Amino acid sequence: MKGGIALAILGFAMLAASVGGIVPAVTGASGHDRVQATVVETGIEEFDDDEEYRPVVVYEYEIDGETYRSDNFYPGSTYPPYTEAKARDRISGYESGETVTMFVDLDDPDRAFLERQPLGERIVSLGGYAVGILIGAPLLVGGGKLTVSGLRSTGE
Repeated sequence: MKGGIALAILGFAMLAASVGGIVPAVTGASGHDRVQATVVETGIEEFDDDEEYRPVVVYEYEIDGETYRSDNFYPGSTYPPYTEAKARDRISGYESGETVTMFVDLDDPDRAFLERQPLGERIVSLGGYAVGILIGAPLLVGGGKLTVSGLRSTGE
């Protein structure tokens, strides 16, 4: 039963986090205006023992005479894990000194991002989290017992 509870709680937490990321991905630039920015630098950031990467593009933009700097590639604070090759591919269209169009909330200019995150990436994450719930919830409700096509696991 403890495993079922843990899996259900983990599944619900992951689902909530994924939905939190889907909302900005679905709404895209909703509430954000397009403005011009200048690319300052590009690169990739390694994490998780050099197995996962994220694209990094640092850019500057001006709102009401004040200069801002950001490296938010996508809206929200989470990024999908990429391979090194895919992260490099995501930044390949950006060069230092280049002028680009980015998105910014004019009421809160620190809330800016460069690209809308592909919705497909968020949907795939959501599916994985849903699987955790579909497995964990029956274990939680069934007292640690899960029956699938006549197979029975007692969770022990």
